[in-house]
Amino acid sequence: MDELIPIIAVVAVFSVPVIAILTAHQQKMARIFHGNQPAVQPQNDQLAREIAELRHTLAQQAIAIDNLAESQRQLASALSQKENLQERIRA
Repeated sequence: MDELIPIIAVVAVFSVPVIAILTAHQQKMARIFHGNQPAVQPQNDQLAREIAELRHTLAQQAIAIDNLAESQRQLASALSQKENLQERIRA
């Protein structure tokens, strides 16, 4: 039991400053969080608008890619039909 007393004393000596540092940090973070709430709202609104614009652009690009793929399929089909017609003419 006597061996634990120095260990407990050392732990207590080092844990008090650590707890004080953590408490001070938590208080600073609370002040920052509560102090910056009004400034954060416009940023959130701006980010929401930018995300909406990006989604709109993404949808437009997806439609354009689909249209391009459909045009490519139609061209490939027309080319295939033309090749078939040329083969029939040669035969």
